[in-house]
Order: sequence, then C-alpha cells, then structure tokens
Amino acid sequence: MKIKIPHFMIPLILFLIISSIAYAENSSSGKRLVKIAVFRNAQPVSYVDDRGEAAGIFPYILEDILDNAGYQSEFIIFDTFQEAFTAVTSGTADIMPALIKTSEREQVLDFNDISFITAWGQVFAAESSKIESVYDLQNKMVGMLKGGQNGIYFKKLMNEFCLEFEPVEFNTFEEISSAIASGAVDAGVFFNTFTQPDDLAIKPTNVVFSPSNSYIGVTKGKNTDLIYTIDSGLAKAKSDSNSFYYDIMKKYRLIYVHYERSLPGWLIILLVSACFLLAASIVFIFLLRFLVRKATFNLNIEKERAEKNDMLKTGFLLKVSHELRTPLNGIMGMQTLLGYTELDSDQRRYLELGIESADDLNRIIQHLLDFQESSRPEAEITIQKADLSEIINSIIKPLRAYSAEKNTKIIVDTGGEQIVHPTDIKCLKQILIHLILNAVDFSGGKDVTVKLERIDGTPEINIIDNGIGIEKSMHEDVFIPFHQLEDPYTRRHGGLGLGLSIARQAADMIDAEIFLESEPGRGSTFSIRLR
Repeated sequence: MKIKIPHFMIPLILFLIISSIAYAENSSSGKRLVKIAVFRNAQPVSYVDDRGEAAGIFPYILEDILDNAGYQSEFIIFDTFQEAFTAVTSGTADIMPALIKTSEREQVLDFNDISFITAWGQVFAAESSKIESVYDLQNKMVGMLKGGQNGIYFKKLMNEFCLEFEPVEFNTFEEISSAIASGAVDAGVFFNTFTQPDDLAIKPTNVVFSPSNSYIGVTKGKNTDLIYTIDSGLAKAKSDSNSFYYDIMKKYRLIYVHYERSLPGWLIILLVSACFLLAASIVFIFLLRFLVRKATFNLNIEKERAEKNDMLKTGFLLKVSHELRTPLNGIMGMQTLLGYTELDSDQRRYLELGIESADDLNRIIQHLLDFQESSRPEAEITIQKADLSEIINSIIKPLRAYSAEKNTKIIVDTGGEQIVHPTDIKCLKQILIHLILNAVDFSGGKDVTVKLERIDGTPEINIIDNGIGIEKSMHEDVFIPFHQLEDPYTRRHGGLGLGLSIARQAADMIDAEIFLESEPGRGSTFSIRLR
C-alpha cells in the first residue's frame, strides 16, 4: 500500500528532519548552546573580521569563559548596535556584549557584576579639524550612535557647559566615521578604545568624558546561570596575569595596569641590586666628602704657610735691600767725590770699574724690589687718562745716559699723533723701563727704537732692537722669573733674569698684553698692547 504525501507537506518534513539532526548533534555533545549577539564596526570591542567571523574583546573573552565552563558559543552577527540589543531583549539571542549599565536598561536586561573593561567617551574629528575642546563644538554637527549611552552622556556634558550643538544619530560607528571624513558632520562621539579605520582621515581630540564600565546583559528573567558563570570566569581570569584575559588586552594594546601580587624573580634581583648600588653610592659620597674636607683643610694649612712664607720673604727682601742700599749709597757717593780729585789714568780706570759695579748692584736691588711689588696681589692700581707720548719721553732722558754707556742710541717715534689712553702711569713706566733696558743690554751697540702707533684703534708701543735675537721655542721662557738664556753672550750681561718677568706681571695688572717677535740674529720686538 502506497502512502501519498501532499506536496505542501514536503518542506515541513525536511525542516523537521534537519532540526532533529541539529538537536541530536547538540544533545550528543552535551553542551548547552549560548547565542551571543555581535554588532559590526565597533573595534576593538565588537566587530566582524575579514573572514566574516565575530571578533573583538567581548566575543573572545566570552568564548573562552563559556568554553571552559562547558557551553557552546554561537555568534549572531547584526549590522547595528540597536538590532543586537533588540534581539537580546526579545530572546532571539542570549547575551548582549559591551553595555553600559543604566537603570533604563536594567528594566529589560539582567547584567553581570564584574566589568570587562573601563572606557571613556571621546570625540573624534577630521584630521584637518581644529577641534580641541568642548567649546570648539558649539553650534557644530556631532554624530553619535543611535541608542548608545555615550551619546546620552555627551548631551549631558554639553548641557552642563550651556553649549548648543546639533546631534546626528547613526546606526553604526562606521557610518559616523564616514560622515566625519566626508564633512557631513563636524565630529563624532566614540569611546577612547575605538580604533579608527586606516582609510579615513579622522583623529581623536582632547575631549574625553564620562568614564564607564562595560558589562554584558542577558534576557530579563532568563539565563541567570550564564551571569554567574561569566562573573566567575572573569574574576578568575583577572586574578591571573598570565590568563587569556590579559593576552586579549595586550593584543588590542589597551591601556591597562595590573599589579601582580608577587614580584617576578628578575625584578627582585634588580631591586636588590639597585638597593646595593644606592647604599654603595651613599657610602662613596660620604667618603668623598670626608676626603674633600680633609684635602681642603690641608690646602688651607698650606695656603696659610705659603702666605706666611711670602710675608717673611717680603720682609727679608725689604730688610736686605735697605741694609744693602745704605752702604751702597755711601760707596757710590764716595766714588762720585773721588771722581772730582786728581787721579792718574790707572786710578781713573779703577774708579770707573767700581762705579759700574755699584750701578749693577743698585740695579739688581731695584729689580728685586720691583719684582716683589708686582707680585703683591693687593698692589694698588690707579687708572687715569694719560698722554702716551709724554710717558715715553719722560723716561727716555735718564735711560739715554745708560744707553750711552753701552754705545747704543735710543730712537723715539711717536708718529706726531697725540694718543690719550686710560692706564696706570706708574705701571706703564715700569714696563717701558724694563723692556727698554733689556733691549739696550742685548742690542750689541746697535740702535733701539721705541715706536708708538695705533692698530685697529688700539694703542701699541713697540720696543725694537737689532741684537742677538731669541729662538722661537724660548719666547715664553724669557718671561719666567730668574730665567736666563743659556748663551755665552747673554751670560756676559749678568743680572737676575727678572726684568721681563716684572714687565709681564705689571702688564697683567693694567690689563695689557706683551707680545714677542724675534729670530736669532735678527733682533727682537717687544709689543705692549693696551686695552
């Protein structure tokens, strides 16, 4: 007997067979099916990846928690947030992710207690936009998600600042991004976790507001076991820094700080090493301070000792110079008187040698006194305007008598120009005397020229001789106290080697400079540059 099946019953029978197979598969796996609503384009919270699969923080975390608890997850993808929300409230889907908990939503959904993430509302604008504060949004068009809580918070923010703006609602964050990029709106309200598309020229602004926690919601009065399961799994995952929860957070580079209950071994070693280095540094600093204080104390003692020795030296020089000059003046006076008597040629020659020796000794004593005077740090300096030609001429007359004895002529060239310059007259005379005497001594009977000129507006006095000259390597050595060139010719001139040193010290006192140009066999030029 054949049973005839009406044609209209065939689709119904096929549906029942397929449903039975699906039910049998679910029953055989022993896992309860949980439907999770996912809405597009809310990166990184909830979105659909390039393969068309659900992705984001909430889908990944929920899938791990439910899978570990023995549930089977199924993602239902919706185009908009509002569609997903409606599906859960109507029971078509079991879980709605990424929700801010409000009293209105608690009337139609049950929420879990532990938040998944904390996010802030943030305004995005075009790359070329100059919007940086809420005041820049006055009378602007601002896009926001239809039914989104951060849009409500933004309206409240603008109202508190008494700022008017035009809200424009969109179904997805993707639509808001496109509207900003195209100029349809001036700005858009997102979350700070939002990842803007690379192909759209939009940027986050400094307008950040209303921090809030994100939860999941389930159909009111149903699936309370899911809430308990999700809260338990979330609490456990958050307590373990190596759990999938933190791996997902790191993947999306969310700013999240988690303090571990115990420090890792490498960090303990690093902290102990840092403490040891700190302690060693403190000990080193105290030891260094002790050594510095000790060295400073010793230096002060040496300084006092040197000052005391300097005072003794000064007193000794003054005393010896006085004691030498008194009999020397008597000798020179007697020599002068003896010169007025009748003497034969031999006696006259002996007298002249005595007078020359007495003059040399007198000059040595004067050099010692001048050196001591120029070495005193407290020496008084009196700067006043002076005619440099007059200063030169005032010292030339007595020096010509000395140069005549050396068969040397001193030529003065002031250029006929009156040069007035501020200086210490006494120091300048002392410098000139020592430099001219030095030139006369080493001129070898040739002329010595004293030339005054102005170079680039600066007065300069040149003492030029045509004597033996000095090696370039010895130019600085001639200014060292008591230094004499080791040359048979120079040794014949005697002296203590103080003249040039005294001149350099006196020049330093009046802020002048002395330069030397000389070559062996071509004479020397000592230049005094006044500043």
